[in-house]
Amino acid sequence: MRTTMAIMSSLFLASSLVLSAQPMRDLVADLSGARTLDERTKKAEMIAARLDEVVESVLRAEKTASRREAKLNQIISEEGGLFPGDVTLANVQGRSTVVVAYNVPMTSSGSERRVLLRLWNSGSGGALSPLADSSGVFTPVQIYPIKEVRLSYRSMHPYMLLVGRLKHGIGQDALSLWDLDRRKCIWALKMPAGSNTTVEFGDTEIQLTYPIVETDGDQLRPLVRIDTYHWDENTVSLQSSQASEGASLPPQP
Repeated sequence: MRTTMAIMSSLFLASSLVLSAQPMRDLVADLSGARTLDERTKKAEMIAARLDEVVESVLRAEKTASRREAKLNQIISEEGGLFPGDVTLANVQGRSTVVVAYNVPMTSSGSERRVLLRLWNSGSGGALSPLADSSGVFTPVQIYPIKEVRLSYRSMHPYMLLVGRLKHGIGQDALSLWDLDRRKCIWALKMPAGSNTTVEFGDTEIQLTYPIVETDGDQLRPLVRIDTYHWDENTVSLQSSQASEGASLPPQP
C-alpha cells in the first residue's frame, strides 16, 4: 500500500508539467473510463495540472485574499466538476507565501479524493511548488478531503494544521500537523467515525472536542470527550483526555 501511494505521490508531483486546455468538468468526467489505479492516477494528475493553471493565474492577477477567493470560486463554478471547497488558499502571515490545498477527485462521482498541497511564493517568481511529505506520515490521511487549514507560529516559523473529513456513512475526521519551513508532516491522527470534531489550534496545544457513546449495562450514555495535545517543533503528545456527561459541543464553524 505504501509503495502504491509513493508511486501516486511521484506522479502528482509532476502534475504541474502536464497542461490541459480541457475544462475541469470534462477532466473529471474522463475518470469514469479509468479501470485501473494507474489510469485514475494519470487522469487525476491532469485535473491537478488544470488546477495549478487556474490557481497560478488567480494568484498573479488578484492581490487580496477576498478577491482571490471570489475569482477562484467563480472559475471553479464555471468550469464545473469540482466544488469551491475543493480548493483552499491560506496566507502565511508576514510572508509572501500562500498554502494551497486541493481535494482532487479520483472517481467521476467524487466518492474518492486525494489531497494535494502546493506552496505559492510571489518572491520566487510567482510559481506553485509541490508540498509533499516523503516520510509517509501524511499518507494514511491523504484520502480525507480538506475542510479547514489552520496556521500557527513558533519563533516566527509557520506551522499548519489540516482538518479533513470523509463524509461517507456517519463521517470521520482526520488531522495533520505540518512544519512549513521544513516542508514536513510531523503528526497525523484519524478520529473515531462520526466524531464531527471541533478543533482549537494554539501555539502550544491542539484541543479536540467530539461526541462519544459509552455503554453502561443496557444503557447508552452520550458523552463529550476533550483531548488536549501538546505540540512543539518535532512532536505531538497527548496531555489529557476527559469525558463528561451533559456537556455541550461548541458550535461547528
